[in-house]
Amino acid sequence: MPRKLIMLASFTLLTAASLVLGGCAATEPSEFDQGAPVQSASATPTSTPDLSSEEALAEAMKYQMGATVLEVLDPRTFRIEPDADEQADGLSGEVTVTIRESSTLVTPAEGECGYDEALAFATQHFAEYPDDAYVAEGSFSAELYYDEVITSGFAYIPDNDGQENLYSVAQETAETTLAGLYALCPEFGE
Repeated sequence: MPRKLIMLASFTLLTAASLVLGGCAATEPSEFDQGAPVQSASATPTSTPDLSSEEALAEAMKYQMGATVLEVLDPRTFRIEPDADEQADGLSGEVTVTIRESSTLVTPAEGECGYDEALAFATQHFAEYPDDAYVAEGSFSAELYYDEVITSGFAYIPDNDGQENLYSVAQETAETTLAGLYALCPEFGE
């Protein structure tokens, strides 16, 4: 009799462990710095009765969460909410997020030449494409925005010469055609 109980308890523990671990597999998002867009499934949790909406949102942002941009605060900082798919999974709330500090994407800072123009570009982009965003590991990301802001000459990647990444051709074109801030700000891109 004790052997049957031990086997039953072992089976129960294994089943519970596989259910818990199976639902927790999260994909690692690629860094924007490496130029590879993230194309993995969202690892956001569904609504959990034990978590407040703020806690659930914070937990989802630790992994990857689809986002809708509500407001552009500066060319690197955005007020967002979970996108429609994430909201259907029970996430709600608003939060301010920035492009990760380690990102090589350079935009003018407030007070620098071209800041107002870069802010206007970002605002217009997200007015047209509010769902071109996601949060990965707590930081803002948006591949179409990165491509367009570099192509239009409102951001650049330092030391981009000779690097093979998604944005090298876009940046080279912006530099040679004097797009955006390359024409307006003499030291932009240096």
